Amino acid sequence: MNILTKTVTRKIKKRAAWATIIFPMLLASGCGATDNDKFTLKTAMPANFKLEADGYYIPATAQECKAPWTRRKYVADRESSTSGTKDSDYTAVLHIPLKVIAGDCPLILGGLKLDIEGKWGPGMWDVDGVKASISIRDKDPGDSEKLVSTESTILNGECQWFFRTMGPKRFLAKVMKCSAIDKNGQVLKYSPGGSIQRDKLPGQTINMSIRLADTEKPYYKGFWFKAAAGGWKPCDANWGRDMEEECLTPPKFKNFIMPDGRDCSVYPTCTE
Repeated sequence: MNILTKTVTRKIKKRAAWATIIFPMLLASGCGATDNDKFTLKTAMPANFKLEADGYYIPATAQECKAPWTRRKYVADRESSTSGTKDSDYTAVLHIPLKVIAGDCPLILGGLKLDIEGKWGPGMWDVDGVKASISIRDKDPGDSEKLVSTESTILNGECQWFFRTMGPKRFLAKVMKCSAIDKNGQVLKYSPGGSIQRDKLPGQTINMSIRLADTEKPYYKGFWFKAAAGGWKPCDANWGRDMEEECLTPPKFKNFIMPDGRDCSVYPTCTE
């Protein structure tokens, strides 16, 4: 084994790799694959949300092999699948291979990277998103509050919209934040995601749920005034900035532009 081959082998052992083969091609190339070579991720999603899952694959234990090369890294394989955005609540169903082959290199699933994206307005760019992850463990870490099993709904999360204004005309925009929730529905400090033992995955269905919070909040605390009749009004502090400013006593207010183009004074009702 020459020096270059040894170097490549060491890098492959240390680096997980991403696939360049898209989801349909992976399934088509999986000759002889069985249900035990994959698992299914079912995710209850809110309306106007989208879920994308990318498989993260690593060389199987004790394997010394060379994966395909790209400019930035040694690429092993990637399984990518995207659920479409729906106008009502729906369930995204993704089938995730547990084993793939890249070149002559057998690879196993090391984890999933999830992109949760929501649409908050009519425009093409009226979207925001967050990331989550699922790690695959060969042994029970024992001390992980986020460790899950295939026997119950897992890795649940709650997403919430936070509104603000942008630009000299103060167009309303929204920012998404998502947090994990426990089995009692209480919001936790970390992002949705967790870890699953590998031996619990073959042929199984993992259930996940992402819910949308009932209320929206101002992105900047103390910059929006709670109106007596309900809703929020962006404050003006005479700082000379276009966006909302800190609320003074007595408060002064600015108008803003809704995503549909209306000139408004209160969110979300537009007028009091």
